[in-house]
Amino acid sequence: MTAPYPVAGFHFEVRIGGDATRAHAAFTEVSGLDVEREFEEIREHGEDGMVHQVPGRLRHGNLVLKRGMVGTSDPLFTWCQEAMESDLGTQITPRTVVVSLLSPEGDPLITWNCSSAWPVKWAIGPFDAQQGQVAMETIELAYHRVTREYQG
Repeated sequence: MTAPYPVAGFHFEVRIGGDATRAHAAFTEVSGLDVEREFEEIREHGEDGMVHQVPGRLRHGNLVLKRGMVGTSDPLFTWCQEAMESDLGTQITPRTVVVSLLSPEGDPLITWNCSSAWPVKWAIGPFDAQQGQVAMETIELAYHRVTREYQG
C-alpha cells in the first residue's frame, strides 16, 4: 500500500502495551515524538575562530497524550494511578506505547514504538463553566527509545 502524500495528521491511534490485544485509548492530540542529537563544541587550540561540533547523546522529550476525561476507570487510568501513587517502594511498570498514523481505511501507515514508557505527569483541567467544553486530561510519558516504521 502506498501512503498518500502528505499523510493526514488527524487520523491516528494510540495503543498502550504495544500489541493489538491491549487497551486502545482515544486521544485528541499526541506530541513528543521527537529526537535530538546533542553535540559538544571543541575549540581548536591556537585558532580563535575554529570550533568543531562533535555528536553526543540522543535525547527526546516526553510523549504527551491529550484526551477527554472518561467517566469510568480504564486500564490507562489504572496504570497512571499506580505510577503516580507509587512511593518508589512499589515498582512502576513500563509499557510500550505505539502511535500509528492511519490511512483513510484505518490501516497503519507510519508507526512509532516508544519503548519502556511510564507516566511522569498527569494533569486535569481547567474546568470553565463559561466555555462549555469537554473536560480534558493530559498524560505525559517518559520513554527510553522511539523507533519509526513505515508500514507500506
